[in-house]
Amino acid sequence: MSDSNDWQGEAPQPMRKGPPKWMIVTGCGCLIPGFLMIAIAAWGMQFFATATNPRLSYEALAAVLPFDESLKGRETGLADDPGTRAVESHESPKYPLLFGTEIPFSGGVGLFYLARGATVFEGKITYADDTLIAMITKAPSDQSGAALRGNGEGVPFTLDVQGTALSGLRFESIESDVILEFPKGTTKVKGPGVAMRLRSDVAQDLEDPESKRFDVLLTLQRPVAGGGPVTDDEVREFLAPFHIGPAR
Repeated sequence: MSDSNDWQGEAPQPMRKGPPKWMIVTGCGCLIPGFLMIAIAAWGMQFFATATNPRLSYEALAAVLPFDESLKGRETGLADDPGTRAVESHESPKYPLLFGTEIPFSGGVGLFYLARGATVFEGKITYADDTLIAMITKAPSDQSGAALRGNGEGVPFTLDVQGTALSGLRFESIESDVILEFPKGTTKVKGPGVAMRLRSDVAQDLEDPESKRFDVLLTLQRPVAGGGPVTDDEVREFLAPFHIGPAR
């Protein structure tokens, strides 16, 4: 056995040290908010794309308030292509459905925006002289009263629509939102209008006696101040395609 201190073969290489733990923690901490912002933006874009897809929006609206096909406009004789966002079976609806979906994490709230005479281009919206903005809201029954009165003190009225007496409030001025393309979001509009209850105490699940109950509300307004009041005939014309009462 040799007493020599010489190494046999190559000497072991020194171990490389990684970055200090504080650097790893700090680095990850800086990245996490970025990842969250990306995830939120991606979710928002996906949600908005779904809510502004006419075919999907009409399906969601039909589950809340059934309607005739005439709501979608004149029939073209073509079939809808499930691979596109377009509604090839219809064209030129009087009230295009701009946005429609059930809001996630809201307890079942649904929002549907329709507009006559409103044009959105590059994030800016213009209105024709006869523009009307409609918002149909599905709201829990125990909250619908507050939602109906959310625009202040209105004048109560009753209107017969399709053989059913609907109650509502008339307002000299209502402030609400109009949906624009993502990521613009919404823009405020203000003008005279009405708020009405179309359906009351409807079960979320018709087969479940313990199911949540909801109401369906309508807000119909002009988007500019100084316009004339929304007339009874305009309300009836907007609601004509929907299944409101027995005398459709």
